[in-house]
Amino acid sequence: MKKNKLQRGLKMLIPAALLVFAIQNSNGQTITSNQTGTHDGFYYQFWSAGSGSCSMTLGSNGNYSVSWSNVGDIVCGKGWQGAGGHTISYNAGVYNNSGGGSLCLYGWTRSPLVEYYVCESWNQVTYNATQVGTVTTDGGTYTIYKHQQVNQPSIDGTSTFWQYISVRNSQRTSGTITLQNHFNAWASHGLNLGTHVFQIMATESWNGSGQSNVTVWEGGSSSSSSSSSSSSSSSSSGGSNTITVRARGTAGSEQIRLIVGETTVQTWTLSTSMSNYTASTNATGGIAVEFTNDADGRDVQVDYITVNGSTQQAENQSTNTGVYQNGGCGGSNSEWLHCNGYIGFNGTSSSSSSSSSSSSSSSSSSSSSSSSSSGGSYTITVRARGTSGQESIRLVVGETTVNTWTLTTSMVDYTATTSAAGGIAVEFTNDASGRDVQVDYIQVGGNTVQAENQSTNTGVYQNGGCGGSNSEWLHCNGYIGFSAYKNTGTINTSRSIADGIAVFPNPASSEVTVSFSDAPEAPVTMYLYNTAGILIRQVVLENQLNKIDINDLPDGLYMIKMNINNETVTKKFLKQL
Repeated sequence: MKKNKLQRGLKMLIPAALLVFAIQNSNGQTITSNQTGTHDGFYYQFWSAGSGSCSMTLGSNGNYSVSWSNVGDIVCGKGWQGAGGHTISYNAGVYNNSGGGSLCLYGWTRSPLVEYYVCESWNQVTYNATQVGTVTTDGGTYTIYKHQQVNQPSIDGTSTFWQYISVRNSQRTSGTITLQNHFNAWASHGLNLGTHVFQIMATESWNGSGQSNVTVWEGGSSSSSSSSSSSSSSSSSGGSNTITVRARGTAGSEQIRLIVGETTVQTWTLSTSMSNYTASTNATGGIAVEFTNDADGRDVQVDYITVNGSTQQAENQSTNTGVYQNGGCGGSNSEWLHCNGYIGFNGTSSSSSSSSSSSSSSSSSSSSSSSSSSGGSYTITVRARGTSGQESIRLVVGETTVNTWTLTTSMVDYTATTSAAGGIAVEFTNDASGRDVQVDYIQVGGNTVQAENQSTNTGVYQNGGCGGSNSEWLHCNGYIGFSAYKNTGTINTSRSIADGIAVFPNPASSEVTVSFSDAPEAPVTMYLYNTAGILIRQVVLENQLNKIDINDLPDGLYMIKMNINNETVTKKFLKQL
């Protein structure tokens, strides 16, 4: 879907009359020529422009793998014929692409003739299309585009037709796609579909080499790839509650720890295959699965946990402080931990009972996991004022809006009680001429945390724009982020070097600023990596504010890594035009 790819018609399917149609019944069939067919109950497509080499192996059920080298253009995938607005899930256990392309749910309709995409991950893609809106669903926000193809190849030969495209702002390689939410959003902008022909979870690549191993299935329940091995690791510390965590790492060196209440029950080092990690404990309280050693190339995928036989899916939890969403670490409804952080689950009690969370696919759905009765209620006080006396702020814990207040022009304490878990944010919501907010501090569980010491402030006006760090002020609509600890109402007040470093704006289009709370005592070397772990550049940082030109970088997620006083600091940002 780069510019010239849109212009030449996104040849993800050549006309049906030119395809070889086959029915395969045996698993493990490898194909290298253009064809569509059915295999093990799933529709499949293999298409290559002919240059380079490409092979696709059809695995069991919805699994397939692709290997390609120096191709001009390929599209391969498995899915369904005639399916419409259903809910699907997928897992790309392997997805490496040195060229352009995307991992997307791809389909066609007739009457009207429409080619559509829901893009989950992409590389070197420029959308030569008109942006019409956004839709928030399945734990992320997607930007919606439309583009008209004039006299271009289609499933019905050379035609003029529309393309509808949803592009997920925070890339991922596994999860659930509630297609009806996208279809409804498109329709609200006048983008109407016809009779569904087919849809596949597609591997697309051009001008590059790579490998993928993808499994797709119908429904929102979580599943690991059928091609991955299954193993288990158990430990017994004694106790009446048995907890199993199903997880994997992308590098095989990731460490997670299981926390119940304030007790660290067990720590494990993950493999790259989905495995079961089991522990027993008498501890009670909220449950957290925490990623503790984030570094370049390391990410954690948590499939689910079971507590005394009751399953809670990770993607249904509203507290996830480690997922990378909306340009920063922290969000909800995702299996992934890209940063050091945790997914919060419903907890155990002294009666050894647990409750599984209900499924939520759309952003409008409510989820009870944003608060935990086992953690109890606690009090948060925000000390703040407005410059005009008309400013509104809201207190957010995790994904829960705890309270909203209209400020006076004097410093006043605003207090609320909650049992919600997760990061704490104080957000300014009604910026206008003459309105600004000053936040002095917050207090949680008797601990005072100063606003000017926080590295996340999306509302301060700094360096010619909204967003920065280490300020009491909110000049724009935005928030100051405070770090909460689990669901006990205690704040993690210790500050690491990373707490004093911020990268903004995020997302960024032409440059990012790396700021230090104090100018570094000695020059710091910054290493910039892409998501494939390839070093893009090295920059020496010597000032408190350091501007980095990123005009030459393609859109995508990038990682900044520094080593300061024997502490490795990792920050991520999204390049997005």
